[in-house]
Amino acid sequence: MRLQLLAAQAPYFYSAVVFAGLWFSDRYIDYLWYIFVALIVLFFLTWIVIVRRAVLTKEQIVIATSPFVFLLGSFAFVVLVDSMLLKQVIILLIASGMFFIFRAMYFFHWRSAKYQPSSLQVQVRYLNIISLFFITTFFYALEVFLSFSIIWNALAMFVLLLASEWQYVYMRRLKRQEKFYAGIIAVLLSQVFVAIDMLPFLIYVKGVLFLIVFYVVTELHYASIRGLWKKKELVVLVSVAIALIILLLATTKWY
Repeated sequence: MRLQLLAAQAPYFYSAVVFAGLWFSDRYIDYLWYIFVALIVLFFLTWIVIVRRAVLTKEQIVIATSPFVFLLGSFAFVVLVDSMLLKQVIILLIASGMFFIFRAMYFFHWRSAKYQPSSLQVQVRYLNIISLFFITTFFYALEVFLSFSIIWNALAMFVLLLASEWQYVYMRRLKRQEKFYAGIIAVLLSQVFVAIDMLPFLIYVKGVLFLIVFYVVTELHYASIRGLWKKKELVVLVSVAIALIILLLATTKWY
């Protein structure tokens, strides 16, 4: 009973610690890496308390990769952002994301009667999308500010995309052949990542452009897997994506 109470409070505690740690990180810049390491260690402790070692499975490890990558990507993005207002919004988003994913894990393991079907899968999907924006923008920043090779960045992005797609295949219990198609999607999106890098835009705009393309491509891919090709929804999806891209290209500065 005490362990269940601890598991129930763990999402609240960890999200509060993440919020406080990142919020005050600018004031204690000399201890920034210590703060990051402490949050990572606490992440694994919180995760173990919630999922319980007795029921630790391969699936739980696969699911945990999403909030962990989200956490790492958010660290990179917080260091990158120079606007205090944007940083505060991002920190709130990070703390909220960690709370909701850990809360969903708690209900899955401890309160199955209140667990919403596919809740974890849906939240993992959204975390992956946000993580991708954080990491993509950070990769673009590495090339601009530190002259990192786009080839190495593209390879790292390919690995990340492949892991994300294979995670979807595993969690949905799809056939093994879907891993091959997931690999093709990862290759194509990696090429898009390189192509967007050539555009004369700010790194944030590049990150948003890649995010839009990623979302549309993967939604079309998942729709084909499910066999749910709803023409109206697909037209709306593609139309909104094109409109957003046009809006970005028309309003952003060209360098």
